[in-house]
Amino acid sequence: MSIKYRFLQFRELVFRNHKDIIYHTQQSWHVVNFNQPEPNIIFDYLKEGVIYLNQNVSPILSTRGFIIKFAGVFIHQKPIVTPISYKNISNGNCEVGDLLTLFLMLDRNKKVLYQSAFISQAKKENRLDNRCQRFLYEESYEFEYLKGGCTHNGSRRILPKIQHRHLGMNYLILDGSYSFTNPFIKLIPFNNSIKFLWGETIFLMLSKLYGLMFRKTEPTNGKGWSRIIWDLINCTGRAAFRGQSRGSFLRNFLNRFNQDDEYFFQSESLEGGTSILFIIAQDKEVK
Repeated sequence: MSIKYRFLQFRELVFRNHKDIIYHTQQSWHVVNFNQPEPNIIFDYLKEGVIYLNQNVSPILSTRGFIIKFAGVFIHQKPIVTPISYKNISNGNCEVGDLLTLFLMLDRNKKVLYQSAFISQAKKENRLDNRCQRFLYEESYEFEYLKGGCTHNGSRRILPKIQHRHLGMNYLILDGSYSFTNPFIKLIPFNNSIKFLWGETIFLMLSKLYGLMFRKTEPTNGKGWSRIIWDLINCTGRAAFRGQSRGSFLRNFLNRFNQDDEYFFQSESLEGGTSILFIIAQDKEVK
């Protein structure tokens, strides 16, 4: 059975269950206490919200040879970068993002068939006062990691083109209410009126209509989107698997979450990294 055909089958499964996927993915945030600092909200979601997702969304899609699992990795320290304009002008330093969401499709042998990602800046209010963060997401051509930051393979990275950037970088608005419409994703630029429910965004990602693809194998050179995502995975992996055998950090995460009772990992390391939501879809019929 061809990989392309199985992709179409999975998309049909997602489309057929879109209402339940959107509803339960949105509801997964309602086990979180919003009356706390933003990092604590992200922590709660990656721990408690992921349980809800595995109980209510995974069974919907774990059929016809597919197995779906959600998992979370929380880390306190985040990579700090300096966004740079076309004119090589800096606008201060800021975090590259608060949450990295990864969607991975694997074959029966756990080989990656497809992967995409988006990075979110989380905000407790529907406003953006941080000039550096706005510049990084909406205007910057590239950025540079601060010394001792996320990568040892050159520090300057090129961001996606502006016309495609909204597919990979967004704002996650956590407005503190317990209404169904909280939280939501606001597309860049911040001042526009385009937004999606969190549940709608994950539905689109599962449908391969949102998120930017990145290379299935870590690039040995290059400075673009694939390099950025692999930087963040590796940065988080170094903190999560500190002192352990290195290898591929993405493979280490997948092996860890392959166990039925493993769905959450918290790193107390002072090394930088980015909290990650994993959406793992394994096709048991393709090898």
